[in-house]
Amino acid sequence: PRHTSAAVPAAAMHAHAAHLHHHHHQHAERPVLGVLFSAPLAFVDASGAVHAMESLDLEKERRMICESVREAGRALDLRFEAATTDRLRTLVTLGRCAGLHYSGHGDPHFLTMEDGRGLTHFVRTHTLSKLLGSGPGGQMHSIRFVFVSACFSQKAAQCFIEAGVPAVVAVTQSGRLSDAAAHTFTRAFYLALAVGQSVRAAFEIGRQAVACAPDVRQADIEKDKFVLLLQPPRPDGSHAADEPPFAHLPPCADWAPPERLSALCLPPVPDNFLGRNVETYATTAAVLDRRLSTVVGPRGVGKSALALVAAHYLTER
Repeated sequence: PRHTSAAVPAAAMHAHAAHLHHHHHQHAERPVLGVLFSAPLAFVDASGAVHAMESLDLEKERRMICESVREAGRALDLRFEAATTDRLRTLVTLGRCAGLHYSGHGDPHFLTMEDGRGLTHFVRTHTLSKLLGSGPGGQMHSIRFVFVSACFSQKAAQCFIEAGVPAVVAVTQSGRLSDAAAHTFTRAFYLALAVGQSVRAAFEIGRQAVACAPDVRQADIEKDKFVLLLQPPRPDGSHAADEPPFAHLPPCADWAPPERLSALCLPPVPDNFLGRNVETYATTAAVLDRRLSTVVGPRGVGKSALALVAAHYLTER
């Protein structure tokens, strides 16, 4: 059959790259919630073969966090980033975030991050500890809490505790957490924080929301998979976990989520585009290496859709 092609111009996306991180204007007087989403497309095994990485519904999680803030009617700034070690270290170093949220695949011994090209960067807990402790003392002073939203994330969460974060929400090492439980907890937790609750209170609100959710199977078991790790209390017995990290947020009746560059300059991704992560990775890697890449294949095989998905992936980063 005759082959046609779809071009993926790298220059068009690189021209907007500088704009991406300036699009979310930060207000010095407002606390910021930094959100790191890990969505690698593929991973390489010991033999060098490339395999598709299971996709998570991070888009739904993004909507739920934004909806919680909008419903609270408070002026909380959100900063969404791709979860790379560079972006994590940058958010910590800048010291603007009162809270950090990580979401991605978990494992008892590592977190999955992105390598900047679409592959998975498996960050072991001892490496994470070195990354978080690499700066001068006190760099964690602005971060009041971290939520490590990944299965088996308790060991990774302990790295943030050791780095000086007062309170860290994680998932126990005992079994996988259902998507329904994770989404229910996330929505209730951030809604409570946005209206001025403390981390400890928001944590309990999130757990009870899971326990009462009609779509969460074995809800009592699922709610107990969430754990709250804490620093020792202060000498006077008080604790930062009992103080609202987003206290005194001004009302904001017309709060809107951060704009997405891909939504401004690209058509939407087709709804039925599924299961082509390895091909998407190959396309993104090619675009990063060359000024112009061409996707070639038979007519109707989905070349334009693949090019569009790769463009979205790169533009969001």
